[in-house]
Amino acid sequence: MKNYLNELLESLKAGYVPAFFLYDTVGSELYRQRVSQPDYYLYDLERQAISNCARYYQGDKLLDIGSGVTDKMDPIKKHYREYWALDIDEESASAASDNYIVSDFLNFKNTENYDCFFMGSTVSNLRIKDIHQLIKNCGKITIAADFAKDDVDKMIRAYTDPQGIGEAMEKRGLININNWYGTDFPVDTMTYECIWNPVTFIVETNLVFQSPHTINLGNTIFNYETGDKIRIGRLRKFMKHQWEWIFNQVGKVENIYTDDGDEYGIFRISSS
Repeated sequence: MKNYLNELLESLKAGYVPAFFLYDTVGSELYRQRVSQPDYYLYDLERQAISNCARYYQGDKLLDIGSGVTDKMDPIKKHYREYWALDIDEESASAASDNYIVSDFLNFKNTENYDCFFMGSTVSNLRIKDIHQLIKNCGKITIAADFAKDDVDKMIRAYTDPQGIGEAMEKRGLININNWYGTDFPVDTMTYECIWNPVTFIVETNLVFQSPHTINLGNTIFNYETGDKIRIGRLRKFMKHQWEWIFNQVGKVENIYTDDGDEYGIFRISSS
């Protein structure tokens, strides 16, 4: 992760932390705990959508980008000769499969003709230009995305479980930055908030400073005041047609599969 200093500096200047900083071994375990919470609806909807479309997939090598360690891909995996896992955390990647790649997805190039899958609605937390880069890098890819819900509380509850797992996972990003770069973000005193913006169709998760604080990173000084926020998540909950439009800017959406309630989508995309 120390190789990502420039990207971290750029993102902090813009007020956020890239999501991949959350996913060390501890962060990956927190994710596994989060998806098992009753209000984390995304996991169950994705499993349902995968079951609905699994029969349409088959091939030689499947690459599960940002795999983590779950069994949700089993209905599709069985139709491929090889299952490969790609994760930024080596322990998580190697636990998911004997065939694995350690990388962040934006630096990955699909030179081996994998059928790529980017699941977990991770796409919701990416910049649009990064979504487009991902599609170009992979050539052919299947991307899972959550849709906006009329029930706003349902979306908020997914990230604010009573056990505090969602909060702990978001704070893990700053803990990792402290450990890897020698910074001293006051994680213990920062408060966690989760808000819905009905104009942008985005759920934001932020960590809020409760007192003034200065962070030294590289040759840059960041001065924070009470109430200043660092955005950890910027979770887009677009409508199906909005996601399709975004993907079609650099690729071609060939098929869209959904759960039974049409709340969650799996988009099969080829690079244009």
